[in-house]
Amino acid sequence: MGIRVGAAFALLCAAVGCSVNPVTGDRDLVLMSEQQEIALGASQHPQILKQYPLYDDPELQAYVDRIGQAIARQSHRAELPFTFSVVDSADINAFALPGGYIYVTRGIMAYLNSEAELAGVLGHEVGHVTARHGVRQQSAQSVTGLLGVVLAASTDGAYNDLISAGSQALVSGYGRKHELEADRLGAEYLANTGRDPERMIEVVRVLKDQELFDRELAVAEGREPRRYHGVFATHPDNDTRLQEVVRAAKRFVAGSTDDGRERYLNMIDGMVFGESEAEGIIRDNAFYHLPLDLTVKAVDGWKIQNSPSRLIFFREDKTGYMELSIAPLDGARSAQDVQQKLVGGPVSGRAVSSNGMRGFESRINVPKTPWGKPGPALMTTWVRGDQAFTFTGATADPAQLKLLTPDIRQIAASLDRLDAKGRELAKARRLDLRRVRAGQDFAALADEKALGPFAEQRLRLINGLYPDGQLDANQLIKVVR
Repeated sequence: MGIRVGAAFALLCAAVGCSVNPVTGDRDLVLMSEQQEIALGASQHPQILKQYPLYDDPELQAYVDRIGQAIARQSHRAELPFTFSVVDSADINAFALPGGYIYVTRGIMAYLNSEAELAGVLGHEVGHVTARHGVRQQSAQSVTGLLGVVLAASTDGAYNDLISAGSQALVSGYGRKHELEADRLGAEYLANTGRDPERMIEVVRVLKDQELFDRELAVAEGREPRRYHGVFATHPDNDTRLQEVVRAAKRFVAGSTDDGRERYLNMIDGMVFGESEAEGIIRDNAFYHLPLDLTVKAVDGWKIQNSPSRLIFFREDKTGYMELSIAPLDGARSAQDVQQKLVGGPVSGRAVSSNGMRGFESRINVPKTPWGKPGPALMTTWVRGDQAFTFTGATADPAQLKLLTPDIRQIAASLDRLDAKGRELAKARRLDLRRVRAGQDFAALADEKALGPFAEQRLRLINGLYPDGQLDANQLIKVVR
């Protein structure tokens, strides 16, 4: 069987093309040249920046790029035109596109505590690029069907079930293997820039602590926990294989192993923490958006979730759902006109008013609710200036819409401009550096106004001292203001 499968792989390489892996020297099944890979990344880069805009801090962007480029020069593909970007997202994440496009969120940077830890994250992502993981993954998914055809043609059909199972494993099994390889490569590149490769384990520990805390927080908030991608979502910091690949890189260490802690902290001093003013901010179950000059409040039993394109409200028992979308009037003369454009036909209902705005409320039928089936919905549109604000509410059981209509109406009617207090609440929180005074502890430094519930735990997390680490006098730490 091994001979037949090997022959089939050769046939497949002949059919779709194989190339030499720049890291391992082995032949990989890929469907694009290096030039095509670079072009793919370049074409997707603007799309990424539409969803995740660049963080507005040229000095920080240059700093991250400088560290990233130093790592890239030590990689197996030093000739690639690498691009490193800090994106304006509170998500704790980093990711890479084929061709050398690497992104870190300001969210993950808030939880890192040294230049070496940042280099560990960047090195991991450079490892994905140098080993062509994105290209290999895409190629594996593209040729899964073709693999079956080639193998079936080269055998007597007895292995069809094995082919199906094997091709699925080829695609779904890449995750752990690729993440571990990216760690191995990242540790090697880190060492070659004079940094301790074990800082990568520190990064894993910090992010696993955050993930552990978020699981507890998710239970309290009635939501699913967030997860960092790849190895940080699947490996504990004491994972034997992770430690092996990282510590194997120690033989490459050359020069100083300064971790650049204070340089890094000074670079992120003043950085936005959590939600940004441009995204809008959720506080005490209300939403505040400074650039749009608006606020809207949920009612008891409902929660708010912000997304790039709309604001979502959902009942904690998952029986009700509502969303707010904002669009220019675009020629519409009334709220009813806006709704008719949205649904593609006439609507009937009633005129409404609230907080100095004219509006229209109608009962419509939507082809698909969040529960995956058609059903009735209550739509309310407000017109303010040249913009339309449209709320659409639906229920899991169509019969419940009447029961939840008062809640849906109350949320829609809460839309208003910001008052003085609202403008303060709409301002983003920022990181601030402090020197610890003798006798100070996390309880004294944790600001519940800035950090909300579990303020002390959150402060420990961003300083890498969760759950019970202690502060030293004169230590430079991050607080949130």
